[in-house]
Amino acid sequence: MKVAVPFDNDNILHKFGMATAFEIYEVEQGKLKEGSTLKVADPNSQEKHSHAGLAEKLKAVGVDTVICDGIGTGALNALQGAGLKVYRGVSGRPIDAVSALMIGLLG
Repeated sequence: MKVAVPFDNDNILHKFGMATAFEIYEVEQGKLKEGSTLKVADPNSQEKHSHAGLAEKLKAVGVDTVICDGIGTGALNALQGAGLKVYRGVSGRPIDAVSALMIGLLG
């Protein structure tokens, strides 16, 4: 499983649509294998990404699961339409959210 979490200042970003970067975690056989950062936009620019484009970027790097806090219907539909599983309403640090997912606390 490959999990993407939008973040800012080591916390899950409150509003998914404002994401400029994601922490990407790979989980294999119930263990955290590796983590990396995927930048999707320059935070200093006015560049915006479409919901479908963002879903495709995540899918292109192998993401199959997204953990986020607030997310609108358009973004949720785009992610689910791309085949990504979405856990929403999650706050705190990205690594803690992935750990909670690994032990079955997200649902």
